[in-house]
Amino acid sequence: MDGIAITYQTLFEVLQTEKKRKELQELDKEFYAKVAEYLQEKQKASKDARHFGSDAHAQYDKARRIMREIYNWREQKIAEMARNKARAEQEAKHVAIDTEALLPEEEDLFDSLRDCFMSFRKERLSKVMDGKHRQEQKSPGSMVVRFNSSTEQFVGRDLETYGPFEQEDVASLPVEVAGLLIKNGKAEEIHTS
Repeated sequence: MDGIAITYQTLFEVLQTEKKRKELQELDKEFYAKVAEYLQEKQKASKDARHFGSDAHAQYDKARRIMREIYNWREQKIAEMARNKARAEQEAKHVAIDTEALLPEEEDLFDSLRDCFMSFRKERLSKVMDGKHRQEQKSPGSMVVRFNSSTEQFVGRDLETYGPFEQEDVASLPVEVAGLLIKNGKAEEIHTS
């Protein structure tokens, strides 16, 4: 799709192709920039045409909906690619994951998701497989953290004793205690659902 001008019709065709294909379709590397420019023009036409009863505003809204749908389809496929890549790397398999169709803006998303999947797999699956997993329960007013380094036993403001903790240990701690550990670079918050 290199060098093709963006129109409502081309957006519609991209959406249809993205829906039909399992893998990402290759798009012009400037696709997002061209779509942004197209939408900007449509928005201006929409504002100008409101006084004359034109359907430019409806066209603008439809083009935005189609672009959002294209993005959602691509995002879903990128997440699947990143998950597969993380799984292959974790299991030391040499599986080729074709990332050629990623647009420059999507490469960061792919890398971030792959890293997130890798980290979670390392954090959870590896510990389970080694028989070391212990589910921490998050209590109200607490924060789940992972320790970045070994930390000796200490007493919090609540006069409770915490630790000692080894690097990579996960614990649920009072928010105030966890906040100090994070601020001092000793731990990082783990977001749980």
